Amino acid sequence: VVLLGSAHAEIELDGRAYLSIRVDIVGVVDLRAETAAFDAVLVDSHLMGMLDLTGGAAFRLSWGAQPYAVLSLGGFNPAYDPEPLSFPATLTRIAMVHGTPSEELYLRFEGYFAITSNTLQFGASVEVLIQSDHFIVHGSVGFDALIQRSPFHFRFDIRASVTVAYRGQTLAGLTLTGSLTGPGPVVVQAKVCIELLFFDICFSGTFPLGPAIAPLLAAAAGLLDTLLGELDNPA
Repeated sequence: VVLLGSAHAEIELDGRAYLSIRVDIVGVVDLRAETAAFDAVLVDSHLMGMLDLTGGAAFRLSWGAQPYAVLSLGGFNPAYDPEPLSFPATLTRIAMVHGTPSEELYLRFEGYFAITSNTLQFGASVEVLIQSDHFIVHGSVGFDALIQRSPFHFRFDIRASVTVAYRGQTLAGLTLTGSLTGPGPVVVQAKVCIELLFFDICFSGTFPLGPAIAPLLAAAAGLLDTLLGELDNPA
């Protein structure tokens, strides 16, 4: 069964559209394969007439021999590989954009949220570009989070940067990247780079926090055989 649809919502005040959203949707339900797949994309959407809204969403479900469920709004964490499932090129970050990188002021806010059978993922970023009299100021900040349920594992990544350039030549810049992974032990990795004209200076370090956690024991194939073997062991 193939489903096609389009949804439109609008908020108007005094005859002016402050929020206009249009979502085009395509879905396929295969009862024989016991799977369902839906994809959606924002089209001709904007906020307050100055921020364009873009991005996509996807949903995958299987209730057969190998059940799974995947819901994504804006894509996945960069460290996550959704294969063997396939997703369309329209599954991009949910974003609000003002202008283009060639204009005097460019703003971009984007984010994503995803749930799978074994993970929780979310992230966001902000980018600002200002151009005036051959000067260019570019700044960005963002984070990504990936939490795995079994075996439990988490990863948080953060990045921030700002640069000032004149006639295409970078005058100064500062870049910060870091990650937090765990558990057992929790490890913090950080790197700071400072750029001044023709010189680059970078500092980096790795810092473990807390003791290591013992690995989980493998499940015994036969508990009775294991017990009998232990009873024969005087220790």
